[in-house]
Amino acid sequence: MALLGFLVTYQSLSLWPQSIIAGALLWMSWYTWTFFLVPWWNSDEPKELPYWIPVIGHIKKMMTDAHGLISYGREYFGNTREPFSMTVMGQSMYFVTSPDDVVTVYKNPVALDYNPFIKEVFLGLGLSQPTIDKMYDENYKSGKHFVDVMHENFKLQMHPGEKLDILQTSLLGYIYDALHWGKLSSLAGHSNDSNEKIVSLYKWSEEVVVDAATRAFLDPVIYELAPDLLPEFAVFDVESWKLALEFPDFAARRMYASKRYMEKAMTKYMALPEEKRSKESWLIRTMINGLNELGLDPQDSAPAFFTLYRTTNINAHKIAFWLMAYMLFDNDLLSRIRAEILSGFGSSDSLNITYLLESCPLLNSAYEETLRITDWPVGVRTVMAPFTLHGKRLRPGRKLLMHYRQMHFDPAVFGDDATCFNPERFMRNKSLERSTSYRPFGGAGTYCPGRFLARREILLFVAVLLKRFDISLVEKNGKAPRFPRLDDGLPTGGVIAPVFGDDVLLKVRPLKS
Repeated sequence: MALLGFLVTYQSLSLWPQSIIAGALLWMSWYTWTFFLVPWWNSDEPKELPYWIPVIGHIKKMMTDAHGLISYGREYFGNTREPFSMTVMGQSMYFVTSPDDVVTVYKNPVALDYNPFIKEVFLGLGLSQPTIDKMYDENYKSGKHFVDVMHENFKLQMHPGEKLDILQTSLLGYIYDALHWGKLSSLAGHSNDSNEKIVSLYKWSEEVVVDAATRAFLDPVIYELAPDLLPEFAVFDVESWKLALEFPDFAARRMYASKRYMEKAMTKYMALPEEKRSKESWLIRTMINGLNELGLDPQDSAPAFFTLYRTTNINAHKIAFWLMAYMLFDNDLLSRIRAEILSGFGSSDSLNITYLLESCPLLNSAYEETLRITDWPVGVRTVMAPFTLHGKRLRPGRKLLMHYRQMHFDPAVFGDDATCFNPERFMRNKSLERSTSYRPFGGAGTYCPGRFLARREILLFVAVLLKRFDISLVEKNGKAPRFPRLDDGLPTGGVIAPVFGDDVLLKVRPLKS
């Protein structure tokens, strides 16, 4: 009788109230089915984090506070660190936050493959499908495709050995040359004192580190082909998130213009005969030769070449910025690290990189802590076959995301102050650097081979800067400067930049040798 009464009342209503009631009933049916009945029926699958709007899912929070959203999901399911599922714009993805599960993923590269995601990235960067097919042709060399061979070549160039020594000598030499008083003019602000310059820490670290890497990897002739390469890269670096989200050209004109400028430069560079680019690194020469062997002309392969350039330059200068920022806002830390560094210089202006790596424990600990706090690496896999992870059945075709940043703030591993910067953390507990919960460079087959060179260039940048300059923070309108905030709304896949406008201004004076 109650149901009959409801139907009679419902039929007596006008169309608008009927639509509201029907919509509410449909929504309740969808919500009950999706978040109660399906999980009960498929209890062996990762649980789905509830959301209010069908298809849309968690897109808003993912765009504004992805780390907070994933933390919420982990805690919503009791902080067990079991894999859970989340829907964003109709796509259901698995999220992994347990170090043990990450290791399991690494051990199963066939069932949980990263290549489909790399192919998507290549498409998004502008490579054509035929070009990608050629790059993934397993008949390229000894049953391996070009991308795998290049990853192996990356290791040969960037892991400790003769090839890294050659590249390192070149890159570190460029950093030495760039950090001179006379080179600060292009970065300087206004000051009434001729022996003092106002400098943006972010721009300074970016220009010095990116320029040094550019000259070390490529032949300096690249600047003849593209005089504005560095400023255009800086623009792209700031706006590249729009590319990842597939913004149309009219909504990201400046970003796409920078991308086209750099790809045009790479096209011209690759088309040069070898004798015109004789100073390039072994890795670059090998890559260009490999692309030629695939039958790809420079214009077709320019996006892939630009991807390599971007990969080698997108993170190191940001780590240098954050490490210097933490020191500048902590006078005691700055003094201790300066004393640690200066002992290695002695009476000369040169420094053996081995000293920085082996005899500066506080500097190296602060470096690791900076990575832990500011890095946001993400490992992406595609489920290629039925697979069970942490007792949960994964469906083929779905993406699996390992947000390592979730592990970097685990108090069970890093202590109750895990959310705070503690420069002595890795010095006091040397096992943390080897912990499976600490993944600033990923791991397994995708373990970043550039980690050795990155540490060296960043530590040298800091050491030479502190040796040659007296630096202090600049007040703004009579107020003490504020520590820059992390722009951590969107997952970056690398080191996070500061919020726009949160730069650190420095008062710089030369120090007498």
